[in-house]
Amino acid sequence: MRIRFGLAAAGLLVVAACGAGGDASTSGTIPITQRAIAAVALEHLPTNTTTREATYTDNHDPKGALGADLRYGGDGESDGGLLRVFITPKVTKKPCEVEHLDGCATRTVKGGTLILSWAKQEPEEDPGFVNVTMVRNGQEIRVGWSGDTIRGDPRTQHLRFSIKQLETIAQDQRLALTTTRAAIDA
Repeated sequence: MRIRFGLAAAGLLVVAACGAGGDASTSGTIPITQRAIAAVALEHLPTNTTTREATYTDNHDPKGALGADLRYGGDGESDGGLLRVFITPKVTKKPCEVEHLDGCATRTVKGGTLILSWAKQEPEEDPGFVNVTMVRNGQEIRVGWSGDTIRGDPRTQHLRFSIKQLETIAQDQRLALTTTRAAIDA
């Protein structure tokens, strides 16, 4: 139950991307789609997903929010780990003020603010989760991972996807409410 709450609360956080090695020339003016979000994320991740789906949104999410859910390691009995990339048109809450977090670190990066937050495992209930949120120009893009057991600061753990990988996705300039034709075509 905590993982569901954590992901829902984290959905209020998002990551407005800011270029993994890119610059303003990689942004665009075409409204992004869930398929484009998945395609951009998969340029930074292994493509051997179990499932790829649009993130479910409801009236608790800001109007215009959308995302992609990528599952890894599902085996029929388990859905596997969830990597979610979620974009929202506004900052809804200060990321480090979300309840049920065990840690949060904020730093200024080129183009915005990058936030790493996490919740540790609750034995026999929830493995915990990690979120990287990029805040830029009033938007947020959140890259969340729930698939490893989080025992403490995730920067000191070996995770399926490193914090560096999650940060690279979050900072990809194409991940914003508007993107490029190439991202849409991907």
